[in-house]
Amino acid sequence: LDKPSEWTFVFIGKLPPLEKLMPLLELYLGSIPDSGGGEGHTPCDINDFAAIARREVQLRQAVTPLNVQWPKQSSRNHVRLKMMDPKGNNVIVFPVTLKSVGTTASMEEIEADLERFFMLRVIGRMLETRLIELLRFKRGQVYGVRVMDDFSFSPPVGDVRTGALSISFECNPVEADDLIFATLAELDRLRSGEAAFTDDNAKAAKEQERRELEESFHRNEWWVTMILSNYFSRSFGITGDMGATMSVWWRTRMKTVETLTAEKAMACFHEVLPQESVNAIFMMCPKGKVMLADASPPANGNEDNPVQDNA
Repeated sequence: LDKPSEWTFVFIGKLPPLEKLMPLLELYLGSIPDSGGGEGHTPCDINDFAAIARREVQLRQAVTPLNVQWPKQSSRNHVRLKMMDPKGNNVIVFPVTLKSVGTTASMEEIEADLERFFMLRVIGRMLETRLIELLRFKRGQVYGVRVMDDFSFSPPVGDVRTGALSISFECNPVEADDLIFATLAELDRLRSGEAAFTDDNAKAAKEQERRELEESFHRNEWWVTMILSNYFSRSFGITGDMGATMSVWWRTRMKTVETLTAEKAMACFHEVLPQESVNAIFMMCPKGKVMLADASPPANGNEDNPVQDNA
C-alpha cells in the first residue's frame, strides 16, 4: 500500500477527453508520495503498457496461493442468533474442481479453461431455476434460491482451478432441515439419472444469459466488475492487454452459451458435483430450541456424519 506506483485505477463512465483528464490525474493522483519501491526497484514508464503488464504478472507469480483444505467429511453447523423475527438462513457449500487443461499457459489452454468456467456459471443458473421450481412453486416454502460459485482462492495459471459452489435460501427455521433434505435429494436425482436437464432448460438458460448481458452492458457497475475481474484473470496474465483479454472473454462466453445443450449441461454437472461430493451446511436460526423436521437425515445421508452446533 505504500507504493502508489503499483496501484491500478479503473475509471468508468462518461469521462472528459484525455487532454482534460490527464492533468486532473497528475494533480490528484500523481502527487501522492511514493516509497520508491526500495533498493533495486525500477519504476515503469506509465506509457509502456507492456512493461506494466509484465511487472503485474511477476508480482502475481511472487505471491504464494492459499492452500485451503476442504474437510473430508460433510458437516452441519448451526449458528444461533437473537432475532426479532425468527428466520432461517441456510447455505449448502460444495467444493468444486475444474480439471486442468494444461500447464503451458497457452492462449488455447486459457480459452478452454475459461470455457469450463462459463459452463459452470450456466449450470449454476440452471440448477437455481430448478430448485426455485421445487422449493418455491411446488413446495411453497421459500421465496427464492441462489446458486453461486466462488474461485477467489483459485491458484494461478497452470494449476487446477479450485473453488466452491453454494446453494442458499431463507425459510421458516422449523422447515430448514426438510428443505435442505429436499435440495440434496434433488441433486441426487440429477446424479443418478432419475432427473435430468432438458433441451427446454438449456434453451431457457441461453435466453436468460443473452437478456442479462444486454441489460448489464449499459451499466457502469457491470463494466467496473468486468474490467477488474479480467485485470486479475488468468488470460490477462498471458495477453498483458486488456482489450485482448476482453475479446477472449467475450468470444469464449458467446461460444459457451451458443453451443450449450442438455447433454453438455449434465456432463458438466457430473464433473463438478460427483456422487461422492462432500458438503458443508450452515444454518442460521434463532437462539433457543427450534422444532426441526424429524424425518430429515443428516447432511450427506450418513448417520455417522458429524453435526456441529456453533451456538
